[in-house]
Amino acid sequence: LHQMQNFVMRAGEIPVLLKKYLADCTYLKYNEIENVLADGRVAVNGSRKLSPKMMIFPQEDAVHLDDRQISPDPPLKRSYFAFHKPAGFESILTGRSGDKSLDRWMMTLPQGISNIGRLDKATTGLLILTNDGDLNHAIRIKGNVTKEYALTLQEKQAIDLDDSRIQSLLQDVKLEDGSIAKATSISIATVVPPTERWGFTQTIVHLGISEGSYHIVRRMCRAAHLRLAHLHRFRVGNISLMAPDGTLLPEGSIRELTSEEVEDLWRIAGGRDQIAMRRISGLAGMLRRSENTLDDTCVRIRRWFAESNITPDQCSFFEVIWFFRLSSLAGNRTRLNAPC
Repeated sequence: LHQMQNFVMRAGEIPVLLKKYLADCTYLKYNEIENVLADGRVAVNGSRKLSPKMMIFPQEDAVHLDDRQISPDPPLKRSYFAFHKPAGFESILTGRSGDKSLDRWMMTLPQGISNIGRLDKATTGLLILTNDGDLNHAIRIKGNVTKEYALTLQEKQAIDLDDSRIQSLLQDVKLEDGSIAKATSISIATVVPPTERWGFTQTIVHLGISEGSYHIVRRMCRAAHLRLAHLHRFRVGNISLMAPDGTLLPEGSIRELTSEEVEDLWRIAGGRDQIAMRRISGLAGMLRRSENTLDDTCVRIRRWFAESNITPDQCSFFEVIWFFRLSSLAGNRTRLNAPC
């Protein structure tokens, strides 16, 4: 445990891929990093003949971007926002502010901001925006952070929790591609009776899910034979469209997250120390996959482990701690009629 905590404090000293190093030291996105590499604007130890997959050893290598040395120390200030996405807009960036992308909002934010995950064009609700790539990755790990949705279901009769289709969402739902998905929580929020104009009863169902694959909620509803009229996401982890002061974020608006919200979100996502643990485990995995390789990168990684007083075999210990930490956060979440 002492060794692990020591590494947590020194995450910026752990060898990483060149693309990741550039992401840590700048506000560049990965597609922009590929461009600066292709343009020869990056030099490592004086050389511009680089591969995005080359390893950077922060305590040994000098990395320059546009002839200016860059370093992850001190860390860049990262920004975090909640955005209420309206219907009719894609969760993509095109570089054109006049189309149906997110660019018109992103252009007003700090450099390097992108959305964590996506909502389809018809879906409204919460998107978290940040230039913190590590948090982006942590939230998108399968089963890590729960997302909560309001589903507007249209049927002839009101739907209740005893409906077999609702119950099936809490079980293993088999989707059209053969994959399995299930909700972590379900509750009935509102029932709207039919009107003269609409002959259907609308039941608003709150559903929590820890998965984040493509159109997952819509696909689950199709598999359960539920008629989904509208989908709205109102919460990701501890972040919701409701600000800490109780005000609701209007559609098409953005608010900056408080430092307390960001730290709570990091805790829910597994903690900042997972950055170091993931990097160390990745290095050990590289050595295991190339056990008999004597290329310069593997030699340097072995030397780095030796100088850090840890063997690659011990990294499985880090992986187990990380796995059980995430499992403890994700476990015991399935519940019926839980508050949302």
